[in-house]
Amino acid sequence: MKIKLFCFLFVSLFYANNQFAWGQLTFHKTYGTNLQENSVMGADHTYDGGYITLTWTIASSSDINNYLVKTDQSGNLMWTKTLDATDNLLGRAIKQTSDNGFIIVGDIVPTGSNIPEAHLIKTDSVGVPLWSKQLPSPNGSIAHDVVALANGDIVVTGVFSNEIFLIRLDFAGNLLWTQSYYFQGLMNGYQMCHTSDDGFAITGIFQTGGQATSEMLLLKTDASGNLQWARYYGTSTQDHAKSIVQTADGGYIITGITIPSGSLSYDVLVIRTDQSGTLLWSKSIGGTAMDWGFKALNTPDGGCVIGGISNSFGSVFYDFYLIKLSMSGTLEWSKTYGSSTTAEEARYVLATSDGGFLFCGNIVGGAFGSGDVYLVKTDSLGNSGCFESDPPTIATTIQCTNAFAALVTTSGNAFAVSPLPIESSNVQTTVLCTNVGLNQEEPLNSISVFPNPSNSEFTLLIDEGMNSGIELIVRDVAGRVVEKKNFAGETDQITFGLLLPGGFYTAELTTENQRKVVRLIKN
Repeated sequence: MKIKLFCFLFVSLFYANNQFAWGQLTFHKTYGTNLQENSVMGADHTYDGGYITLTWTIASSSDINNYLVKTDQSGNLMWTKTLDATDNLLGRAIKQTSDNGFIIVGDIVPTGSNIPEAHLIKTDSVGVPLWSKQLPSPNGSIAHDVVALANGDIVVTGVFSNEIFLIRLDFAGNLLWTQSYYFQGLMNGYQMCHTSDDGFAITGIFQTGGQATSEMLLLKTDASGNLQWARYYGTSTQDHAKSIVQTADGGYIITGITIPSGSLSYDVLVIRTDQSGTLLWSKSIGGTAMDWGFKALNTPDGGCVIGGISNSFGSVFYDFYLIKLSMSGTLEWSKTYGSSTTAEEARYVLATSDGGFLFCGNIVGGAFGSGDVYLVKTDSLGNSGCFESDPPTIATTIQCTNAFAALVTTSGNAFAVSPLPIESSNVQTTVLCTNVGLNQEEPLNSISVFPNPSNSEFTLLIDEGMNSGIELIVRDVAGRVVEKKNFAGETDQITFGLLLPGGFYTAELTTENQRKVVRLIKN
């Protein structure tokens, strides 16, 4: 295992309204083995304030495994884990579960077969597998995304037999229900979010008329997966949705790519809808070459950031690409991250508790060979301290179709769940450099908050050492008190924050002799 530290800065950012000032951590770090690490496929915040990333190690075309990297909030390596099966194991999403473990979903490709089978792996808090399941389908299946619910249940979406599926399992991997959704042509569900009404919103693509056109698709279901409505959005060429997030007003932001007619280039496509899926605005964003949008995030001002990759601005290789838009879709700023001698690809970006952003990707070339995991932490304005530029990004309002899709839904046991043997191993680590210039807070071991980020309410678990006379104060980024509660000593579980709009918050717990602060993100 090798770790390289590019730069490590502590940036003190004073916001223009002078309401507050805080220090924001920034860094560039890589993590790798002597094998090729593919681009990070999934990432999540962890309850201790750190991060978990999911990638693949590639020894050969027939030896591909899941690889987990756990860091603290400063990017310091805590542990790694390789998850191995007898066949190629391709994880595509990871989330932390309410028991501090992790759930990984993706697909496994049996040796000698080109037909993938969806898989799920549940691990403990250090990546050791507890159970694993396969979800085979005659024509293949792939699990693309997962939501871990506060009660321990798991909801998974993906594709099988050209249909989008949504399934719910309990904490032990027992199937509770399945739903599938079909429209004419090819369909695929890529990402979903848990909505404020306890339902789910899934985004993906559907394709009709051969390969000539494809549209962004948005499905809205209730808590049991029953379809409430579906809409599609398109520019009359090829449009692919990659990410969805619910906004504070109940609407949705979707990002992906659009391929202009007759062009060999891609642009980032971003659309915003209201809570019924009605289109509010649509933007094409990028430069002159290839620009991809992989992840959409809310920002406290009601706008959004889009994370992706680009090679439009002077580099023949891809760089990380970060775009900030206002609530109305106006371009406010953009950044690229990378060097002229390496290729960087990021499929995942996280909003961090200090208001910044964390790119989770990989870097290829130069001293990094065939690929290492690459994390870039920025402040709230996208500043990372090194290997960055301000590209001449162009954002254009474009016309998008917006229509209801009459989907056919099916309920029942579409999958025969079967066990999947998984082995795990640690990777030898070597620290080549250490951090300087910043002392971080001690881990908050006595409390945990889940889910964090949350689309709904937060649940706070309190250990026996903090069970007398507890006061909870929630503040927004300007320091204003937005929620305040007092609890008796017998309380060990608290729910709060249901009515908070999307943004960044701190939850302060105070007893007679203890004070704890947890940073929160509300999507």
